[in-house]
Amino acid sequence: MMPKVTEGTSKLEEALRLTQAGFWVVPQLGKRAVAMGWDQWRLSEEDLRGYLSDGRLNIAIVLSKCPLVDVECDGPEAEHELVQMCGKDTLRTPTWKSKRGLHRLFVRPKDLPLRAKVEVGHIEVRIGNRPALSTVPPSVHEEGVTYRWLPGLSVWDFDEGNPPLPLPEPLVRKLMVAPKPIKRERGEGDGEVIVEGGRNDELYRHGCR
Repeated sequence: MMPKVTEGTSKLEEALRLTQAGFWVVPQLGKRAVAMGWDQWRLSEEDLRGYLSDGRLNIAIVLSKCPLVDVECDGPEAEHELVQMCGKDTLRTPTWKSKRGLHRLFVRPKDLPLRAKVEVGHIEVRIGNRPALSTVPPSVHEEGVTYRWLPGLSVWDFDEGNPPLPLPEPLVRKLMVAPKPIKRERGEGDGEVIVEGGRNDELYRHGCR
């Protein structure tokens, strides 16, 4: 088991530890990656020192370069939905608190949709089968809230003998039938997407504008 994070661990220190543990780490300004091609090559420890030495930037892990998915509950409604769907016993896995709610890391099962993320009700699942980032502790939200691992549930509390849990089966089933996004037709927008089955509503909103 890796040594646990102590209170006051800097973002640079954590970035180096994550890199040594096999994660691809990306510096962020807020939640925006500052390194070009972050999904194509892995930053070295020297690169990370250059980006993070002054402490201004946040850190994220590249989900598409690790075997984990991030299940994000940005509020009590999403948290309630997840507990009701999966049960508390299936949720004890690496977990951190952001400004708005909890993020949990689960092992990615095979054959999930080839998507970066999917919404299931109020829950956002960052699948990582396309380039995707998740901002991790001890990053700081623009409003000053520091992201923190829950006690006993940091990524360092898990190892090969006690790995993160697999993505709960009820959530897997929801993801397998989630609507597919389709690109807007020319003239409908600027490269955004409409969820399949929502074209008429979206075109109506454009007409009203």
